[in-house]
Amino acid sequence: MKFTHLLIGTLVLTTMTAANAQVQISTSNNWWAYLADYDGTPGATRVDMGQIEKAPIAELPFVVIAGTKYATSLKNGLPEERELQRLNDLSDKLILAIVALGPSAYVGTFTHNKEQVHYVYAKDLTGVEEAFTKALKRECSTCEVLYRTKRDPEWNTFLKFLYPNQATMQFYHFDPKQRRTYKQ
Repeated sequence: MKFTHLLIGTLVLTTMTAANAQVQISTSNNWWAYLADYDGTPGATRVDMGQIEKAPIAELPFVVIAGTKYATSLKNGLPEERELQRLNDLSDKLILAIVALGPSAYVGTFTHNKEQVHYVYAKDLTGVEEAFTKALKRECSTCEVLYRTKRDPEWNTFLKFLYPNQATMQFYHFDPKQRRTYKQ
């Protein structure tokens, strides 16, 4: 079976201007994508591995989990190549709609069972749902909005779900200290 890696354009966001105010955005250039089994079907995760050195960031206690559903004829629930490209193009715009509102950290994306959701830690949730929904409907009027938030000051969603566990890192021969995959 051929798997296509889910890679959206790396968001190099350190400081941007939004509504005439400087907005701080936490990100790194240490991204990694992996496939794992979730209830018998594959899920693809793209995660900012550099956040492990910072997590949790006390100033960003809320996690926004937002995305959309997609169509696929693949039995494994992952997007087909054409749909994957559309999702990748859409992802950058949706993530920017969230991070433009205030201090935040985009930490990853999870694609599984005909859904793709992005994870952003934020200082404040004011206006986030509206901005996300507006951006999604502007880019894809027929897309279904997936949106939820929760208070997660310990960053458990990042640390226990997105960040790969030891078994996953061993399977891929990933060495987090070297920040690369190694050969045995």
